[in-house]
Amino acid sequence: MSELQTLQNTLDNAKRILAVLEVQAAGYTVLTIPAHLVVELEDKRKDIAELEAKIKQNDSSNVLSIDQILKPKNNLPSRPYTQFIGREKELEELKKVLLPSPQSRHYIVTVDGIGGLGKTALALELAHQYRENYYDLNTNERFELIIWLSAKNSILTATKGIQPRPQTFSTLNDLCEEVIRVLGKPNNEKIALADKRFFIEQTLGEQRTLLLLDNLETVDDPHLFSFLNELPEPTKVVVTTRYRIDTAYPIRLRTRFIS
Repeated sequence: MSELQTLQNTLDNAKRILAVLEVQAAGYTVLTIPAHLVVELEDKRKDIAELEAKIKQNDSSNVLSIDQILKPKNNLPSRPYTQFIGREKELEELKKVLLPSPQSRHYIVTVDGIGGLGKTALALELAHQYRENYYDLNTNERFELIIWLSAKNSILTATKGIQPRPQTFSTLNDLCEEVIRVLGKPNNEKIALADKRFFIEQTLGEQRTLLLLDNLETVDDPHLFSFLNELPEPTKVVVTTRYRIDTAYPIRLRTRFIS
């Protein structure tokens, strides 16, 4: 692995840690946020800035440009597991459904089933494989942009069971702002949702994009569902949910019994 790639991996990890810290901070007001959390946020942002500067400095002596190293643009969280086991068949089916048209004309896929069957892990593994294997894929099969949004409002912990967590995604506006952030574009909260939607639809129409919406059953925004029903080509969407969506290609996870 080259020095530039090592730096990029370190940067990816730092960004994931920052994302976790920002979720924690979102549960407080400006006046009640703990001092130690403020320090951790500042330190991690400083680390990220230094790593990005080192990457740009290193780039001048490498064959691959910084844009190539960073492809595809994404906001994926780290895998919460050390090894992916047991859903390889469903993983391959997902990849077939996500092939570009005319090989596959499906644009929304649901991974559905009861809680605890690994819907989130399957969708996340899929996304990471597209990210890691970007240069090994045929050009028309690559995703230039991979966006992960989780609507979970609780999390299962090893010691305290199910615990509440801030829900960071619940509306179309949340989706638009996250896409804008990952693209590195300036965001103005005063811009009307209709204008944000127009920009996002134009952007998605210009590049092959994979949207992954986790735990969609906790979302109740008609604007979001209207957006999903009118997605521009060549966008593909993977939704994890406990319910089925009529217009989507379903991949249903079932309990596996061991005899």
